Amino acid sequence: MSLTSSEITKKIANLDRAMADMSARADAISLSAVSGDRDAVKTLAGINREIEQASADRVALERARVQAMDAEAKVSAATDEENRARHMARARDHAERLIGMAQRLDAVSAELRPLLGEIADTERELWKSLRAADQVPDAATIGRRNLARIAQDRLTNTCQDMHR
Repeated sequence: MSLTSSEITKKIANLDRAMADMSARADAISLSAVSGDRDAVKTLAGINREIEQASADRVALERARVQAMDAEAKVSAATDEENRARHMARARDHAERLIGMAQRLDAVSAELRPLLGEIADTERELWKSLRAADQVPDAATIGRRNLARIAQDRLTNTCQDMHR
């Protein structure tokens, strides 16, 4: 079972409190021990061994905390790298889609210019034919003047509506 650095930190804090309690107990009986009270000497020796063991345990816990923090940093770095790689792959996908859309738009734009020219030319021919036939078109869109310009205005309005 592996402990996290925060769990080890809690263990160190608990050990520090226990060591403070042991030191307080040792302080309380030290005068009796040096005055010759055999029970106090025996108890003080036991407390000193506990403090010594707790100090060694604390050193081991500190070392373990450093190792746990290093391991956690490596896991975090690996996770961060995985996240960056995943987001970068998504960014590449989006960029590829945008390039494809831009290429399609370029193709549409390349068709538009000649198409608008054809519309203008065809409209001129329509009006020539109508004049030659001595006919005037009704108010429908066909036969209006400047159909190419109307188409351009509609495209412009469509593009501007996207940004509102």
